[in-house]
Amino acid sequence: MSSFLQNTRRRLIKSAFTLARVFPIKPHKIVLINMNGKGYGDSPKAIADYILEKKLDYELVWLVKSQNSEIPESIRQVKIGTFSEIFHLTTAGFWISNIRLPYSYEKRKGQIYFQLWHGGIGIKRIERLVEDKLSPYYIESAKRDSKRTDYFISGSAFTTDLFKRAFWYEGPILELGCPRNDRFFDPKGPIVAKVKAAFHLSETDRIILYAPTFRNDNSLSAYDLDLHKVQEAFQAQGPRKVVILVRLHPNIAALSSQMSFSDVIQNASFYPDMAELLIACDALISDYSSSMFDMMFLDTPVYMYAKDLEDFLSDRGAHFDLGLLPYKVARTTDQLIDQIRSFDPIRYQKDSDVLKEKMGIFDDGHATQRFVDLLNTLHPFKKA
Repeated sequence: MSSFLQNTRRRLIKSAFTLARVFPIKPHKIVLINMNGKGYGDSPKAIADYILEKKLDYELVWLVKSQNSEIPESIRQVKIGTFSEIFHLTTAGFWISNIRLPYSYEKRKGQIYFQLWHGGIGIKRIERLVEDKLSPYYIESAKRDSKRTDYFISGSAFTTDLFKRAFWYEGPILELGCPRNDRFFDPKGPIVAKVKAAFHLSETDRIILYAPTFRNDNSLSAYDLDLHKVQEAFQAQGPRKVVILVRLHPNIAALSSQMSFSDVIQNASFYPDMAELLIACDALISDYSSSMFDMMFLDTPVYMYAKDLEDFLSDRGAHFDLGLLPYKVARTTDQLIDQIRSFDPIRYQKDSDVLKEKMGIFDDGHATQRFVDLLNTLHPFKKA
């Protein structure tokens, strides 16, 4: 989009926000957004589900790109880019997002904006730490978004430090834990059964999840792992059938149509809830995705396949020495298969515990409760 069209669109949206201000703020209305309207998930979902479960007196509005059957009927779905979106944003007591909100969103005095960033502990350097890789428009928009944010919510000492260094943000950072991680402390059985049913698997089948992150060129060139050989390596570990689920990043999920699948290698790129796949899998194969750190809560084996390690380090850099991770980097399919065959669960658990300690994790399964308790007490319109 040209700068002229961007500025014109921004002016029109700003005018719409101004017009919507004739309507009063509803103190108990909450507008939630996940990944720019891509599905019902992450920390906003955890918060909405908790509010519904406890039957709390809040009106919930979920911003979507298109209608989503996964969203409970009691939550109002509002399409992004409509006047309805502007109306609900302008009249809500709270905004809850896990992604940068567009530059033109105007917050009113008294509204409270919580940022529950979608990435937790991660390898990739982001935001201000890679400012030279970002467009001037994104930088301007990110700075504005941080300025209007009232609270960042952190799940670890690592993310608290990251928010301070990388997000152009000087406001309060609340170390409550990460709501989306609460489910990692719940019994796994129901989620495992749900995922296996979705992919027509038996209760004895083992799931290996291959979930790489996206590359800046949005291509599939880095995903040349021979999944059939990998499946055979896991299958050699025992008689239970092994199925690999491939989950491409939402930014490139559509490219999964270019990949080949079978009964033992299935496409999970459009499964609505990544956390459920992580809970259900018996092992994760990733590259630089922060999902590998989510697996620390589940004590599930993680393998790293990254053929383009040098390119990644030269482009984005890493927050820390990858040698500190309990996950060793494989550069070829054969290297990965060797790691699968030589996996030492005792050593892995020990190294994983050391990493948890270094990251300073706050999660204990009660982050959502703490957040909603805060929500109940912070609202400026709450009666004494």
